[in-house]
Amino acid sequence: MVELPISNSIKEYYKQYGFTFTDSERATIFWNSSLPLSEKLIALREIFDTTTDTVLKEQIQRRLDIEVETERAFMSRDSDYIHTVILDDSRDADGVFASIDAAVAYGKENCEETFKISKAILEDKINPNEAENILLGGDAVMKKDGTLIYCNCYNSKEVEVVLINSIEPSGFEEAYVSVQNPFEYGDIVRIEGDADSRPAIVVTSQKHWKEIKERQKQSKFPKNYYSNTLTVEYLYSDGEFSHEHPDIFSLEKLEYWDNEKEWKLLQAISNLMKGDGWIEEVFDKYSVNKCTKR
Repeated sequence: MVELPISNSIKEYYKQYGFTFTDSERATIFWNSSLPLSEKLIALREIFDTTTDTVLKEQIQRRLDIEVETERAFMSRDSDYIHTVILDDSRDADGVFASIDAAVAYGKENCEETFKISKAILEDKINPNEAENILLGGDAVMKKDGTLIYCNCYNSKEVEVVLINSIEPSGFEEAYVSVQNPFEYGDIVRIEGDADSRPAIVVTSQKHWKEIKERQKQSKFPKNYYSNTLTVEYLYSDGEFSHEHPDIFSLEKLEYWDNEKEWKLLQAISNLMKGDGWIEEVFDKYSVNKCTKR
């Protein structure tokens, strides 16, 4: 069975208290994870083969069919399109190609880790009488080995641009998942598996979390997967803090950080938030200005 893409902190907490996920919740978590698209689809196929939830099976089959068609459309060798390649984190185009094969080959050969291909139809190839049925373009990101991270394609419907792999509100893809929160106010965390993730401090208390969940129950507005986020304050290498709202499933509790000065600052603030320590430890002994770039 494909391992659920959640942090070890979440796994251990769920195991400790006997919490489990339904097949539908597992499908939703896989779909919203940072896994490459190809791995998400493998996991969905596995859930499809094992679940007894007939509604979920229908939804998964629809998603699998849509993604197969989207990739087929994007990888089409049709000469009516141009393909722009952007390497890694660059903001500028690195090359423009007439064929998808040439674009993929260039990206794989020249990128360090990933590359993006934008596909766009040539304007003189658009027949106004058939515009609704014409693939206008799309975007795909791939790893250096060609693994597909994501792929979107779009066409037109009257005057609107429509994704051919759009999400239905009633599907599993963005469904609400009830989450057990193992993190306390002042915990030091980071995003597990993200090499670029900075350390952060949780500023959503358990009391506030429960209040949020209760308001969501009472709200007339529908909940979705993105309702489950924590507020954290990230410590950046210049010594500044900035708050963000990461997916709770991605967070792991930190027991150490390899920059000693940053770690001492984080610990001092964490202790203060949890009712221990002295304010002088933050502003004097472990001043933000004493943090050095990693």
